[in-house]
Amino acid sequence: MTEKPEIMPYLTIVPDRVPRQKAHANLGQTKKAVLFRLRDEALSTPVKAYRWTDSGWELMWDIAEGTLREEMPWRKA
Repeated sequence: MTEKPEIMPYLTIVPDRVPRQKAHANLGQTKKAVLFRLRDEALSTPVKAYRWTDSGWELMWDIAEGTLREEMPWRKA
């Protein structure tokens, strides 16, 4: 994984995307990167999303292939 970010505190990893890792400036961009992988309202590939903390990269979401839009982790209360 990449080193400590300067202004990109979020990171998504998508196995079939080039580049496989992408940094994002905010949570909204991170969610969009996940939702871009939707096909017929379900994820077409697994996605992992991380955020930078004082102790390094921390996994926020490990979302399985086939997860539906309404089942995204940020939609759960």
